[in-house]
Parts: sequence; C-alpha cells; structure tokens
Amino acid sequence: IQSYAQFTAHFTSNTPSIDGRLRQNIKHVPANWLLNITNTRWLITDKLSDIWRNNIFYDLQFDVNLNDGEQTQIERLRPIQTTTVGIMLSADAEYNDRIADLYLTQSDGSVITRPIISPGKERSLVQIDLATPMTPHSVIVKSLIPHLTIHGLTLIDMRTGAYQPQTLGHFNLVDSGDVKIYDNLGVFPRAYQVTSLPISDTTSSTGVTDITAYTANRVLIETTSKEPTILILADAHYPGWKARLDGRPANIDTANGFFRAVTVPAGTHHIEFRYEPSSWIWGLRFTSLGIASWILLALFTISRKPHG
Repeated sequence: IQSYAQFTAHFTSNTPSIDGRLRQNIKHVPANWLLNITNTRWLITDKLSDIWRNNIFYDLQFDVNLNDGEQTQIERLRPIQTTTVGIMLSADAEYNDRIADLYLTQSDGSVITRPIISPGKERSLVQIDLATPMTPHSVIVKSLIPHLTIHGLTLIDMRTGAYQPQTLGHFNLVDSGDVKIYDNLGVFPRAYQVTSLPISDTTSSTGVTDITAYTANRVLIETTSKEPTILILADAHYPGWKARLDGRPANIDTANGFFRAVTVPAGTHHIEFRYEPSSWIWGLRFTSLGIASWILLALFTISRKPHG
C-alpha cells in the first residue's frame, strides 16, 4: 500500500491520494510516460478545458511544450478541406514578430509553409489563412522561440463553417460525446524490456517481449534481445511473487518502486512469475501434517479394534 501511494503521487503533482480514489484526485492529464508504463491505453476526460471561438471548437485537452527549434506533428490527422488553421498558443514572453512556422503537407508531397506571428504572452488564438484551399495530410508546428506552448489546433473551412479539431501529442480521439475517449498511441505493452532503471520520460522499450500465458497466479513471458535488458511486468511487485529465468530462480527487483523487474541476459529467454506466498506454503505444510495425523490416528484406531 505504501509503494502504491508513493507511485500514484506522480499522478497528483506529488500529493498523496488520501482516500485512494486516484481518478477523482487527478486534476490534469498525467504525463504521457506515466500512462505508457502503467499500460494505460484509453483515456476518458470531460470537456471543461475546451473552448469555442467564433463558432469553432478547439480541443484543449493536451498541451505541447516546444523549445527553440523543436517541432510537433499531428500523428493522426483528421483531414478536411481547409482554408484556415486556428491555433491556440502561448509564450513565456512578449514577441512582436514570427514565433513559429506552420508546415502543411499535401497528398502530392508538396509542403506549404506559413509564419505564425505572436499574439502576445497570454494564451491566444492565431488564425493562419491559406492562399488556396487544401486538404492537409500532415501538419507540423516548429517553434522559433525558447518556450512555446501549443494548446490546440483546428482545421477550418471558412467557406462553409466546417471545422475539424485535431488532437495534440501521442493520442487519437476515438469518441466525443458527453465525454471524450482517447487512444494512447505510445502505450507500452503489459510486459516490455528496457536497458536501465528507473523508467522516465526518455525511456523506450527494446527487444521482443511476448506474454505466452497469464493467469491470476502465474505469468509466462518469452524475451529476445541483442543486449542485456531488464524485463518489466506492469503488475505490482506484491510479496509472494517468485521468478524463474530459464528454469532457474531469479531475483525480482522493483521498477520505480512499484513494478516487477527481472534482469535478463542477451538472447532468447523464458521467464516465469509464480505467486507462492510463504503463508500458502506454511498453510500447505500444516494441512499436510493434519491430513497425515488424521490418517495415522485412523489407522491406529482400526488396529486397536478387537477382531471377530
């Protein structure tokens, strides 16, 4: 429980969730790497942070922070015939000139570039008009200042009033009704391999990892890697779990204070996790002793009975 409380504090700005109901204490979308390592693929949110401007909807669920020279690309673009690109953004200082560039790639591979002029320090809407209507296949924003935050981006057809809000970051919007449901595109699988601990926002998986069996008290995993790795199973390192590497006992370490981790040499290997708590072993011993005592007592009673 202590390990759980310490780990989940990452989701609540390092403030422990007092009553344990984590989802009711999260005020903002957790860092993407936390969702990835917890095997969190689906994200359900409300629409309280979203806004309407001039009858155009902007999805402001995710922020993208860019430094000078960095860029972000819409990973799952929802295309629409576009005459204007609306971008909600903010900077850390006042600028009177171009702060970023917008790149729109067409189906034939040609790229249209438009400057993004600073609207001021506070979060503001910038609308970039295109000379010719187009259907972008890719949208990229590249920062030209030290600290630029993109809050939302919508493709607009001013001729018809149609619009298509886009999703920033490594997410894809799969449903929008009373709530929004996003697919986390960068989620790690239930089991994966890394080269070092602790897991952080720069961690990436390596090798090939395959769960071949998964039950309540036994997990079988096959791994292949060209280098020594650390196998991570996104399950709690609860007391009583044992591990075997290629049939031999292996030590279970703790990744980020919570997950199960086993060091694995290069090559192809077989790892087994089995739940064998000491209480169960002692219970089995006492039960076996009780059964044996009952059998001996029964045999002794039978042997004492007088014969016909």
